[in-house]
Amino acid sequence: MKFENDVSLVKEVGHEDDVKFLDVVYSSKARYLVSMNTKHLIKLRDPKTLKFSLKRHWFYILKDSEFLEHLREK
Repeated sequence: MKFENDVSLVKEVGHEDDVKFLDVVYSSKARYLVSMNTKHLIKLRDPKTLKFSLKRHWFYILKDSEFLEHLREK
């Protein structure tokens, strides 16, 4: 899937170069996207669940420290 053709998503992300990471998460059906990009990617997630959805594929968008904490809790 190429989300860089989705004008509304590119606008929501705020930086076209970051959309490729969403392509990878969606194509691989990954459960996590770990990023330090607080300017673009982190802001996409729901503040309570820390998740984001692309075409009904829900996944976490976490900073590295949040990811480690999440793993420790499991």
